[in-house]
Amino acid sequence: MTDTMFRPAPILPADAPLADWLAARRRGIGGSDIAAIVGVSKYAGPTKVYYDKLGVLPDEDNAAMERGRRVEKADRLKFADEHPELYVTDGPGLVAHPDRPIQLATIDGIAAEGPNSPPLAIVEVKTGSSRDPEWGEESTDEVPLPYLCQVTWYLDVFGLDVGYLAVLLDGRDYREYQIDYDAQLAAKLRGHAEAFWFRHVLAQVAPDADGLESTAQVLASQHNPKLTSEGQLDADVVGWAQIYGNAHRDEQAAADRKQEAGNHLRAAFIAAGSPHIGLVGDRKIANFSKSNPKPVVEFDTNRFAAEHPELFAAYTSTRTPEPQRRLTVSKEFTG
Repeated sequence: MTDTMFRPAPILPADAPLADWLAARRRGIGGSDIAAIVGVSKYAGPTKVYYDKLGVLPDEDNAAMERGRRVEKADRLKFADEHPELYVTDGPGLVAHPDRPIQLATIDGIAAEGPNSPPLAIVEVKTGSSRDPEWGEESTDEVPLPYLCQVTWYLDVFGLDVGYLAVLLDGRDYREYQIDYDAQLAAKLRGHAEAFWFRHVLAQVAPDADGLESTAQVLASQHNPKLTSEGQLDADVVGWAQIYGNAHRDEQAAADRKQEAGNHLRAAFIAAGSPHIGLVGDRKIANFSKSNPKPVVEFDTNRFAAEHPELFAAYTSTRTPEPQRRLTVSKEFTG
């Protein structure tokens, strides 16, 4: 259990402009950051959080995220309908722990016994896929580890003991999970967050890289070399270059093996009279299908520009694409 319930320090109301939200979130560690910092998120790691806190990454908000917010609003209302014994309201906006200002929280909802009663629990809403094996039995705390960390972080900020996770899987499977406050986990999360904040963000020392695609994208976005310029790298990168080269060779060899195996399968289908489904006895081996494409309407840009130059000029514009960054290790490591 938490030591006591207290009122978090308000930072921004829920209806504050998005730009203000994004700026305020950079002043501390939020619930969506903590899983990345401790290394349990598949989508972001410490490197992305670090550069985000420095304010050098573009703000993230897109149509998919906006749709997600709309779905989450509906699911919070669904949770309230399922629990008439609780008085469920929207979260209070962006808040911080009263004694640890870098510990931020933005919860979806809060549950109490009545409109003037103290809060009993937080309510978080998520969407996901039932194919994710981390979703366990309903009403348990068997949820993906990033969400367990997030809810624990929020409970620690609010001084509450219970968090409800209302989840919509595959757009139709509504479930509820209950996460009880774990003091040991909360202490570990605080320790990681404080170390990250002081050793990396405030000191402006980047954390060690990891194997996430988002890390590759963030690091590439920060790389702006002068053409043909040279620089001395740390000596330990020789080992990483060797690992990279070995993986490159293994990847190419695997691609060659896959291509050869696929060609043998294709030849077997032809020899069998070109069936759609290939069997050996009663055992299904593979499908070899042929698509039925629909006609494609094509626009003759060159002809339109020649016959209607003024219209073409009025509806075209010039855009400079984002530069591509390509990492190529020396042939010493890939040969």
